[in-house]
Amino acid sequence: MTWTACLLLNAIEWTIATGLASLVLLSPAHAVCQANDAMDLVRNQERKRAEVIQSVIGSVVAIYDEAREGGGSGVIIDRSGLALTNHHVIMGAGVSGMAGLADGKLYKWELVATDPGGDLALIRLYREDDFPFAPLADSDRIRAGDWAMAMGNPFVLADDHVPTVTLGIVSGVKRYQAGSGNNQLVYGNCIQSDSSINPGNSGGPLFDMSGSIMGINGRASFLERGRVNVGLGYAISSNQAKNFLGELMATYLVQHGTLDASFSDYTDKGILCSTINEFSDAARAGLELADRLIELEGVAVESSNQVASLLCTLPRGWPTTLRVRKPDGTDRSITVRMTGLPYQQAPEPPQVPSDPDQPKDEEQQRQADNQQKMQRLLSAGPSTVRDEAMNHFCRDVLLVRTTRESGELPEGDLKLHYGVESNNVVESNNISDTKTIEISLKADGTFTVIDHRGDAERQFKFHSGQFAVSIDPARGNRDEDLSMTQAKTEPAIVVATAIDAMSRPGTDWFRMFGSASIDGSDKANGSPSIRLKSLDAEKDWFYSWVSSGFAGGEDSVLVKAAADMDCDGKSGGVVFREWKTKSGWRVPAEIRIVKNLDEKLVETWRLKSANGEGQ
Repeated sequence: MTWTACLLLNAIEWTIATGLASLVLLSPAHAVCQANDAMDLVRNQERKRAEVIQSVIGSVVAIYDEAREGGGSGVIIDRSGLALTNHHVIMGAGVSGMAGLADGKLYKWELVATDPGGDLALIRLYREDDFPFAPLADSDRIRAGDWAMAMGNPFVLADDHVPTVTLGIVSGVKRYQAGSGNNQLVYGNCIQSDSSINPGNSGGPLFDMSGSIMGINGRASFLERGRVNVGLGYAISSNQAKNFLGELMATYLVQHGTLDASFSDYTDKGILCSTINEFSDAARAGLELADRLIELEGVAVESSNQVASLLCTLPRGWPTTLRVRKPDGTDRSITVRMTGLPYQQAPEPPQVPSDPDQPKDEEQQRQADNQQKMQRLLSAGPSTVRDEAMNHFCRDVLLVRTTRESGELPEGDLKLHYGVESNNVVESNNISDTKTIEISLKADGTFTVIDHRGDAERQFKFHSGQFAVSIDPARGNRDEDLSMTQAKTEPAIVVATAIDAMSRPGTDWFRMFGSASIDGSDKANGSPSIRLKSLDAEKDWFYSWVSSGFAGGEDSVLVKAAADMDCDGKSGGVVFREWKTKSGWRVPAEIRIVKNLDEKLVETWRLKSANGEGQ
């Protein structure tokens, strides 16, 4: 074989190995040029891969316990030091310990919250400067055959804390791996990869070739006894992690959701509801025996296994939407919040015997203390804030992302004009001039809203910390004070306070309605979100929903706000779409007034002008 043919053959082999386009065999001279071009492409791909590795390697965490022993992995998802890992990693390491990064240094870490059901945990690393971090990918876009890089600390090889990198492909998507019993460590809709994953890789990231986290490595199939990788590794999908971020940031002991119903496959009838708790929320919402399941969360389902796998990715309280076909042939959409799957109560840890005549075994005592801390953690009730200070820290992380602290600040007053469409004329796109909302915002935090939706004009004001309303002010009617509770039920006031919240730097979120805490994971406007709850001086609640913003290049944005969690009160809820910046103010181009958990549309408000200028 000539050197030209050898070069061409090698180039073709490299081309196949890297997934590049195949070469076309031409004359020897052209073949050499093609081979050179192929080698240039291969070297370029190698360079890009090395650059991606260097860009994310600083976000990978080697996790140790307080004694700097053991070994697991994690990945930082925010510059504040928030990092994802596995539940089974922190079960071995405890609620705090030391974390090593590629800079060769160790940092203190503490547990934020854990998810025994889905084998996820959120920890916080501590240092004064910002941490390197990596964004979460959209794992629904991943396909079998995509390149995948696993990073972590297998066999505790990283003495200097620089992670090991292994390269492979995605071998399969939407896999299901049964748990360990008691509703724990279940892997639903997970990613299978042949990237080498070994003991110590648990909790580390599975990266795509752009440097985004497609999954959290957690499980691998090993040869019996040898604990040797055989090319079968499984990662919790990044989209599942996004669904649970609100629960973890709230510092809950996370529970997975259930419909309190089961579905079975029937060859000639499809997927039918085979059992149901007649007292469950799903039954009260209209799910019945023999209903055929057509869609779950907007996904067409083809097997009961697929249904179980999808449900594994959703937390307790998630507003789950099903489309079912009744035995009479009619279709029905059902939306219901999921019930929580309980865990077996954690056993009391053994007590360390004390003998005054014997020296104290510090290591034994340390392990016993650690077990007691874990027992208290795993005994927490559902939706119970375990650490209020940590909850507020996570809230601040989220809200700083939302207000874009480096963004443009309001430069003065702003006047907005919204046209209102009621639901029965939304399709016509015809905005009536007689139905409008005018909002005047001032830089000092006060505002005035004129509501022209009803027969009588209503004017709302917020000034000196007090809400007021005047009905038909043109007739000389006087302002009447509104309580906080009354103000929260007026969509026009909610919109004005929302624009104020989105436009100011820092974490003074919905400042008129009281201090906010993270209240868990939820869905708003059809997408995963983090729900916040504010409590005002009148001891009345107010809810707001924010997109997490942990994906690449995304800011968090306010998605929805309401006086009650399910929007089933008289005023419903307010959905915000298409945020834009006007003179430093962040303004929604479209607002939807919705009712109930399924967000049934009542009205649409469209921005017509800002400061009197047309859009």
